[in-house]
Amino acid sequence: MSASPVTELRSLVERTEGWCSAIAPAKVNLRLDVLGRRADGFHEIATAMLALDLTDRVSARLGARPGLSLELEGPLASPDVPVDGRNLVWRAAAGALERAAADGRCPAELGVELALFKRIPSRAGLGGGSADAAAALLALEAAAGFELRDDERRELLGELGSDVAFFDATRASGYGWCFGRGERVRPLQAPQPRPWVALVVPAVESPTAAVYGALGLAPGNLATSPAEGDVLEDPLRGALDSKGAGLSNGLERAAIEAVPELGQWRTVLDHAAPGEYHLAGSGSGWFALHADEAAAHRSIERAHAAAVVAGLGTRLVTVARAAGHGAKLVGTEAE
Repeated sequence: MSASPVTELRSLVERTEGWCSAIAPAKVNLRLDVLGRRADGFHEIATAMLALDLTDRVSARLGARPGLSLELEGPLASPDVPVDGRNLVWRAAAGALERAAADGRCPAELGVELALFKRIPSRAGLGGGSADAAAALLALEAAAGFELRDDERRELLGELGSDVAFFDATRASGYGWCFGRGERVRPLQAPQPRPWVALVVPAVESPTAAVYGALGLAPGNLATSPAEGDVLEDPLRGALDSKGAGLSNGLERAAIEAVPELGQWRTVLDHAAPGEYHLAGSGSGWFALHADEAAAHRSIERAHAAAVVAGLGTRLVTVARAAGHGAKLVGTEAE
């Protein structure tokens, strides 16, 4: 006679003594081409993304009470990051639990406590929310003792958002090309040596929907997409020796139109470090690639000093490095 769901739940809680945690890296888009707007309203893109060692941390553990809870803390835990079903961490956990409970891989009454520690600023084009969702899925699976099937995983990742699949598919490298609306991923080998990234995030937010809306594209008339099966150019090749030559972002003009303060930043950064800084995703963050750490620090010091002189505020000024991985399970933490 099989155990009741309540008995199974109690057994799971007793076996899990601590938190299971995963780290969620930020990302920058080394190249972002907007190929048009699809009939479903989404924009077709081809983009090469690189994960950074600037990370959030997502933790999960089983709780005695059914349902989900989410705690938020950390230096970049801003008021616009929700702690309910609007948060991608919550949605990732809820979606995984629903699928696992449907065929008895976990009890329907399972309770899960989630904790999110934020170091990545929101609405900065750095993919923090998407990375958090991918990390939440790993932490939840470890805590609850089940794994989604490949088809379930692809479906859930696609539902959560365009960038989420990148952080899951490139767990071994943190580097890859993304196609469609970003949900189709072709992983690349992690760059060696790992480049350094000077990163500055203004004290303004850049809403992704508003930026894409500023492109003003009507549905249809899609440009030819790079063939996903072809050998694609590595955007890092030569970029470190020529101040980012070959890097591009097809959203920059629209971002400046949607968030005019970014135009001021473009001017300040061009004077402080000509040709070095590129917009991260839909903004508001800016980044510059460097081959060595000292050069990255000199670059960010010049950029920050120029911003102060111009009266421009910042949310984050730092030097990061290519992570060499995507979302990554890092084990358990004792209570």
